[in-house]
Amino acid sequence: MGLRSYPFMPFLTEEIWQQMGPQNSMLMAQEWPEIKVSKQDVFTKAQGQVQMMIDLVTTVRGARMEVNVPAGAFVDLVFKTEDAQMISDLELLRPYITRLARAKDFTFDAKATPEGKAQCVVGDLLVLMPLGNVIDIAQEKERLTKTLAKVRKEWQGLS
Repeated sequence: MGLRSYPFMPFLTEEIWQQMGPQNSMLMAQEWPEIKVSKQDVFTKAQGQVQMMIDLVTTVRGARMEVNVPAGAFVDLVFKTEDAQMISDLELLRPYITRLARAKDFTFDAKATPEGKAQCVVGDLLVLMPLGNVIDIAQEKERLTKTLAKVRKEWQGLS
């Protein structure tokens, strides 16, 4: 039982301990609880989560720029994964990811299909960005077709 008010209200806390704790023992004579996880383990896990968030946000921002999503537009994200730990980490970081990646929201769908969506990969995570209501798909196809023709022409010039 952890009574954290002991340093501030020792007499009251000791009285509560006498009523609720083990019989014939004083709180002030109890051993301090031991932490079962090392600080290094906690730090390493947090560092991994933050690095995953940085990689995810960087990749999503790059994908947004690549398909000319307006800077002020918010997009939905769909994460294709079944990894429970990754889902838990992403849920923990939800407010930061949505803010930094300019996402309205994100969902998890292990069976999502990439058709009609921009996609990018971050580690073991496939990120899908539905773009139908954010950009004009026909105009984007036209732009990409022109870019492809230009690159092919330059490539043929090098041969």
